[in-house]
Amino acid sequence: MYLSEILTTKPAHERAQLKGLEIAKICRGCGTSFENKNPRIKPSHFSKKVFCLKRCAYENRGGSKNSNWRGGKEKAECEKCGKDFEYRLTVQRGRFCSFECAKINAPFARKKTLLEIVCASCNEIFSGYIGRIYCSKKCVGAGMTGEKHRNYKGGVLNKQYHHRKRKALVRGALGSHTQKEWEELKNMYDNMCICCKRSEPEILLTLDHIVPITKGGTDFIENIQPLCGSCNSRKYVSIINFRTQYEQV
Repeated sequence: MYLSEILTTKPAHERAQLKGLEIAKICRGCGTSFENKNPRIKPSHFSKKVFCLKRCAYENRGGSKNSNWRGGKEKAECEKCGKDFEYRLTVQRGRFCSFECAKINAPFARKKTLLEIVCASCNEIFSGYIGRIYCSKKCVGAGMTGEKHRNYKGGVLNKQYHHRKRKALVRGALGSHTQKEWEELKNMYDNMCICCKRSEPEILLTLDHIVPITKGGTDFIENIQPLCGSCNSRKYVSIINFRTQYEQV
C-alpha cells in the first residue's frame, strides 16, 4: 500500500505521526499532556495550540496575565450621589456610578420648560422650547424666503446684473447686426433650430454666437446661428458651427 493511501484511511493523529508532526503537547497552564484526537483539527493547527482546554486558556490569559493588561479597574467617587464605584481605565476618567446618575446630570436629559417667545416673522407671542423662533409653518415660509433666506444671492436683481453685463459684452464686440438681418437668417432656415431640427412655434429660437464673444467672436450676422434655448445652453461657450454642418447635409 502506498503512503498516500495510508494517509487517507488513517485517523488525523495517526496521519500526523506518519508525517512526523507532533501529536502530543504539554499544556502551558496545568502542565498535563494532551493529544490531538479530534479529526476536525488539522495537525498544522494543533501545533499552534498551547492550552489543553478553554478553561486553562481563560485562567492563564485573564487579568494581569493578559498581554493587553492596563492595570484593571480604577476607583472614583460619583459626582452626583457621592458613592464610591469602580470603572475600567479608558481615555476619560469615570464620573458617575450608574446610568441614572449620569442621565440626571446630562444637559440633554433635563426637563424641558415652555417659554414665551416672540415670533421672528409675525412678532406674535407663542409658547415654545429654547431654539424655536417661528410660531407656525406659514411664518417659517415667510421668514426664510427671498432676501431673508441664507442662500439668497440677489434674486431678480442678480439676473438683471448679468443681463446688463452680457449686453455690455455684445456692445464691446467687433461689428453688429440688425433685427432685419436676424429675421432673414431665421427665414433662410425656415424658422428651425439647425441643431435639433425643431421649428417654431414648437420651440423659441434664440441668437447664438458661433465663436462666443468671451472668446473673441464678433457680432456680425456671419457669426450668428439660430438655436433653440436648450441647444444654446448645451453649446455654452463651445465653438461649433451648425450652419456649416447643416449646409453639408
